[in-house]
Amino acid sequence: MTLHEKLLGFLIGPCGVMVLYAMITQLRELYYTSVIPIDVLYGSGTYLAISVLSTIVGVIASLGLAYMVEHTVSSAGKIRPYTLIGSLLVVVSGTALFFCPFEKGSAGMLIWLFAINVLYNGVALTLWNLRTNLISLVTRNQKDRTSITTMYYGVNYIIPGLFGGFIVSSILYYRILANDTTGDNWRRLILIFAAIAVPLFIIEYFFTRERITEENRLMNRTRDGETVTLPVLSQLKLLFTDKYYILALIMSLLGVAGANIQGINTRTNFCQWVLGATAENNIQMLYLAVAMAPMGFGIFLIHPLAKKMGARNINIVSNILLVLMNGLCMLNPTSLPFAFAGGFLLNFASLAPSYVSPVFTMQANDSIEYHHSFRPEGSLGVGIVMALQTMMMSPLTGLYETVLVQRGYDAYAATQNQNVIHWIVMAWYGFPLIIAFVRLICLSFFDFDKKYPDLQEKLKYRTREAVLARGEEWIDPEEQERRETLENQRRAEADRIRDLRERCAKKGLDFETENKKYLDRMAAREAKKQCRQSKKSRN
Repeated sequence: MTLHEKLLGFLIGPCGVMVLYAMITQLRELYYTSVIPIDVLYGSGTYLAISVLSTIVGVIASLGLAYMVEHTVSSAGKIRPYTLIGSLLVVVSGTALFFCPFEKGSAGMLIWLFAINVLYNGVALTLWNLRTNLISLVTRNQKDRTSITTMYYGVNYIIPGLFGGFIVSSILYYRILANDTTGDNWRRLILIFAAIAVPLFIIEYFFTRERITEENRLMNRTRDGETVTLPVLSQLKLLFTDKYYILALIMSLLGVAGANIQGINTRTNFCQWVLGATAENNIQMLYLAVAMAPMGFGIFLIHPLAKKMGARNINIVSNILLVLMNGLCMLNPTSLPFAFAGGFLLNFASLAPSYVSPVFTMQANDSIEYHHSFRPEGSLGVGIVMALQTMMMSPLTGLYETVLVQRGYDAYAATQNQNVIHWIVMAWYGFPLIIAFVRLICLSFFDFDKKYPDLQEKLKYRTREAVLARGEEWIDPEEQERRETLENQRRAEADRIRDLRERCAKKGLDFETENKKYLDRMAAREAKKQCRQSKKSRN
């Protein structure tokens, strides 16, 4: 992979839709309670009904999309076309959430709100989130895969927290939105960022490539050119008989379960009732500043560490640190020094499980491909697994608050009883400790890195034999990409010369002189590049 492909396809390109998504997530509920108060206009529970219907449609759409992806054959790949459509739909339907052509309180507005919210939550986000399946189809190179995974998930975690949680809710909301009951400023703001998102997701599309899909198409097709697909029951059987897929699924489920169990208000409750934070002592603000510090510089540090140590090793070290620090903090939950130091180290240690661990799912997909000649990304089997995961994990969302109330929590009391305090400490430190410990057990059996080099060569050999057996010409993927790169360079040079001739003719300039200036600049730039590479190799 080239540096341009990594930066534009997996770091800069995704930012546009992610920023817009973060804004919509932060502002939609506020908009529907202040500018268009849905529950006031149409009765209590209307907004909840919209959310439930969107979730149901999302589950159904994910299964339908999985079937479509599985049977899609295109020059762009099997996932990239859908992510492009999804990005466009997120921009269009996300913007439409804040616009309505019908009168406030009318039946037309109610139908519009249901339709647009279902389109956004149930369809657009389902298509857009398919983007996470693309990463494992981009390259077989483990270092490149770890690199782009860290970039993509780093952006995916940082933007909603930094931009959505700080810039939007803390600055933009209070400065330009809070007193605007007409909704004009809300719509202007959304339109501005929607316009920024469009060129960025187009850049993202053109700087990604499904290399593995291209290779598999060579192997898994008949002489007539038809792509071979597996029945869904066979897919599920292959998924749940592969050791690496089961381990990767367990680690993924643990992450989702931990996020759902902990609850949205856990940190506030922990600071207030365990550490004794008040409006006067600023403990919560200080704790947040210290604990969240690694989320800023950590993304720049975790990337080179992951490349050097490998995904498995850095996750083992991180989870050991999570077990130790959560254990120590549980023994001293009211200690401010333990809380501040622990918060900093725990957030730093959580970077690898958050940003790098998706690599394990990709490696599990490689294992299934090797043993069964079947790539699971976007398949109906995986769609069913994800739908079941959503249904299993959804009830955990309110578990924290439910148990809190059962133990006698009183939001207006001066203090809480010990049962409440113990539950808050368990949610804040205990569950992450258990999750990290189980992850360590899973990682001890996840020895895929040792087998991958041999597996990669065998997969290439298998593809070569399948192509030759059909009587077709075999071209090594690296050689094919080299040829395509040279052809693209040739076309770019021809376009440059044509444009330069037209510019010279228009402005009365000498073509040979202008062309020589350009070639001299390129030669000087190449000389500097070679000099830097020479110094780097000597060091």
